[in-house]
Amino acid sequence: LRLVAFQGIVRALGDDGLPLLIEALAGPSKATQMAALRLVPDLAVAGATLAFSKLLPTLSPPMQVALLNGWEQRPDPPALETVAPLLNSPAIEVRLSAIRALARVGDETVVLPLVESAAALGPAQKAARVALTQMARGDVAARLLALLDDPRTEVQVEAARALGERGERRAVTRLLELARGESTPVRLAALRALVVLLDEQQLNALVRLVSEAAGETRRAEAARALTLVYERLEPK
Repeated sequence: LRLVAFQGIVRALGDDGLPLLIEALAGPSKATQMAALRLVPDLAVAGATLAFSKLLPTLSPPMQVALLNGWEQRPDPPALETVAPLLNSPAIEVRLSAIRALARVGDETVVLPLVESAAALGPAQKAARVALTQMARGDVAARLLALLDDPRTEVQVEAARALGERGERRAVTRLLELARGESTPVRLAALRALVVLLDEQQLNALVRLVSEAAGETRRAEAARALTLVYERLEPK
């Protein structure tokens, strides 16, 4: 009952209840913290965004995750400059929560760290891949295109994958070039992206790739991609 009363008081105070909420979130009582967290998603008070931004770096990793999860549900989600530093947290659960938040608030400035997370085996890989596919702020595609020329194979592979998942047709020319390259992982990643990006007018480029491929292995790779494109474009 005491915790229910606390929630009622905070709501009844309106803007004046924000300091009580912040104090509870930062306080030592786990029960009061949980009660306060339930208010985060929908408490309409002035100054909440600034107050949450100042509070977030001071919390324990579990509380950072909980606050982020509640904050993301608000009409005023955490800003990019609040979330991005959490990618460097030593706590994997915080990094995962930050990556998921970036799917909504990220832009081209966080593409590289997300690509690096996507290229690394581990729990962050799937979340990073989803974020790279979903981010809609800034010119994410241009940054991914630039990373196709990164010297690291794993970065090129993830950039190609993300461009394909995003349906970025302006990547086709560069992907066709990479599909002729020497690096097998990059070549295969480029072909996988081309399978979902090529349209009927661009099929001839892949036909030429098959006919000009150096060796049976590369010819088979390109032919398989061509078959998959035909299957995708075939009227259902």
